[in-house]
Amino acid sequence: MIGFFFSRPKPAKKVTVRSGNARRSRQSGGMLPAEPVVEEVIVEDGEDVNEVDLAADDPDASNPGGNDPSKAAHDAQVVRSVHEQAIRDCSILYGIDLTPETRKEALGVFPKVAGLARRVHDSATLFEKFNRLVAADPAMLGQKRTLDRRVATRWNSELACLSAHIHFKKQVKQLTNDDENALDAYALSPSQWKLAEDLVSVLEIFDTPTKLFSKNEVPLICETIPMLETFEAQLVAVCDQKHAQLPPIIRVAAQASLLVVGKYYALSDDNEIYRIAMVLCPWRKLQWFAVRQWSAEDISTVKAITIRTFREIYAGDSNNTEAVGASSTAIAAPLKRQVSVQVYTRSFV
Repeated sequence: MIGFFFSRPKPAKKVTVRSGNARRSRQSGGMLPAEPVVEEVIVEDGEDVNEVDLAADDPDASNPGGNDPSKAAHDAQVVRSVHEQAIRDCSILYGIDLTPETRKEALGVFPKVAGLARRVHDSATLFEKFNRLVAADPAMLGQKRTLDRRVATRWNSELACLSAHIHFKKQVKQLTNDDENALDAYALSPSQWKLAEDLVSVLEIFDTPTKLFSKNEVPLICETIPMLETFEAQLVAVCDQKHAQLPPIIRVAAQASLLVVGKYYALSDDNEIYRIAMVLCPWRKLQWFAVRQWSAEDISTVKAITIRTFREIYAGDSNNTEAVGASSTAIAAPLKRQVSVQVYTRSFV
């Protein structure tokens, strides 16, 4: 999703990528690559749309593959392929056709937001000016006093960076409007401010799940399928836009995210442990699948897989059977149920 709002410098690199026939995700309906065929392509990712020197402001963005340029070029091509498919899907499904101007404007959002945060943090003069502006604002609420920097290797840093930019909108405008600071290249246009504000509300879909999956010693296997279904439902709601109005570029970005979620959902079919964990989860069991209108055939398959696996691994071993019972009791701790409820609070329907 972020790729629609963050352009990168153009690498020209011959890389090996995979393409082939498509298979349909059972849940999302998206077309996914399967039985890949190797081919070589020339990757020229990114567009010359930035008023800001992205390479200078964000070294991680200019070198997303680290010391492996082939990996960076390959990843860029994969992202581009997903973007192109999302654009085609939205044109067919929702009649959305993005103009070059719309895409260019969106691609400039994060270079400006992340670039300004970096400039403020790296300059003692700008940092002091920003602090004075914040301190002088009697309407400023809460304890937050600094802009968040984007860190390419940290999950959710884009959301934190964008949220802080909006939180300090008044101070950001004061900084970028002051000619003495030479920050006019980082000033968002009115339509980019609107994009940023709407984008935050959509990125929040991923916030709580990301924090949950970042924790240690939290059982997560039984959370995987519910999380993917929640992502799908909320992203479909963003794309459909039945109850709210979001910019077309955000709806297309949500469709791109939906394609990726569909890919991972389809891959979960290859590992039976995800469904077995759901059946063994004390507050889900087979009832969870029935409530969500899985077909009787699918539910029977899940049940059969669970019984077969138990018989293959544990049947006839009383020690293992007791261990399974103890493990199930531990997973059913009230705190875990509370966390599970918190995961699914965000809704766009």
